[in-house]
Amino acid sequence: MAAGSAARTSPKWKKALAGSARLFELTDDEFSARLSAVQRALYLLFNEGYHGACAREAVRAELCREAMHLAALLVQHPLSSTPATHALAALMCLHAARLPARVDASGHLSSLLHQDRSRWDRALVAEGQRLLDLSATGPELTEYHVEAAIAWSTRARRARRTRAGRPSSRSTTR
Repeated sequence: MAAGSAARTSPKWKKALAGSARLFELTDDEFSARLSAVQRALYLLFNEGYHGACAREAVRAELCREAMHLAALLVQHPLSSTPATHALAALMCLHAARLPARVDASGHLSSLLHQDRSRWDRALVAEGQRLLDLSATGPELTEYHVEAAIAWSTRARRARRTRAGRPSSRSTTR
């Protein structure tokens, strides 16, 4: 479709969407059924920013921030404020706390063990902990719970205090 014809049909779509209130109304059952897909989409959006698949930038913080904003909206909504949503939001906060130290001065990704942990956002770490605590209110255990718990376990101010920073028992002599 040519750009000119897209511009001519755009007002019709806008009118159709504006006049169709039912399109955006969901029953509680429909909402719950779609929630996991929304959570997954936000998880993927956050990861696209965090893992830097873009050739120009190692990290795309704007994608992380947008995913976090949308997850916060889910946490605030009564139907979507579930343990899984809290775990997802916790995971995002705990990873986003590391963003200031994720890229080194030359623009390359810095491994967790080599990050300057003094640059981590302590307020986001605390918010991640709060949300992780809230996620433990139900019987459900999701991948977001597991990943957030792993992210929480790496919060020590120095790498040597984390499990990942310790030498394995196989490498030490007795």
